[in-house]
Amino acid sequence: MNQIAALLFVSADDLSAALTAEAETDLVIPQITSFKNEELESLKKNLKIQHYGEGKVAGLELGVKEAKERYGIEFEGKDIPSMMDAYKKKIIEETKTEPNKKIQEQDGVIANLKAVISSMQGEIDDVKNKHRISSIQTSALNSVTKEYMLAKHDLLTLMNTGGYAIDEENGKIFVKKNGETIRDEKTQDPLPFDVVMDEFAKEKGLVKPDAAPPAPTPTGRGGKSTTKPPAVFTTYKEMAAAFEAQGKSTYGHEFMTKAMEYSKDNPDFFN
Repeated sequence: MNQIAALLFVSADDLSAALTAEAETDLVIPQITSFKNEELESLKKNLKIQHYGEGKVAGLELGVKEAKERYGIEFEGKDIPSMMDAYKKKIIEETKTEPNKKIQEQDGVIANLKAVISSMQGEIDDVKNKHRISSIQTSALNSVTKEYMLAKHDLLTLMNTGGYAIDEENGKIFVKKNGETIRDEKTQDPLPFDVVMDEFAKEKGLVKPDAAPPAPTPTGRGGKSTTKPPAVFTTYKEMAAAFEAQGKSTYGHEFMTKAMEYSKDNPDFFN
């Protein structure tokens, strides 16, 4: 009863009274819009796209406005082509005595403006692409239900250093290795990301073992020496702590490559 009342934004007591009343009873329910989880996620995604488009248009219009004020251009509209036409017309009118020289100078200004606008557009496209890749990677990692010796994000970083890349087309996520889409040998359908990650983890020995933990290394008289040469690590945590102490990244190519080298001769490296 309390849950239903909360969803309808009414008092639980009023709802109970209306349901148990012998006579027909009016119960005022406000207008409510409800969403399923997948509908809400779709709405959030569309709002991000819409806001990005609005921001892009606003940014270009602001650039045109600043150019109008700086170069004293008067024209109707807020787009780049209209601004360029008006600016060129203004230059021609102001340079009747030395048209060639002035036009050449102003053509240089126009070229610089175009370069700035092109650079701005490139930055916008770069941000958009990074957001797209981040969204694809998040969806891909969310599809993985298994646990491995490395965190899923770290395992993906290791895959990237090995030539793997994630992409999306028509709403479907697929994986490439060295530019080639990884497919099922029988059906030739692109393999799901979680399957590719699981195969990669098995290949690199990063699947969590089901066996009991190994016995401790003997110490003291008769045992093996615990002394190890510099820069040789016996565990993943030990190596990560050493890299962090030196201010180095534990997600970089150097760290991942060395970690794989140590794990080849030490099966317990990631334990």
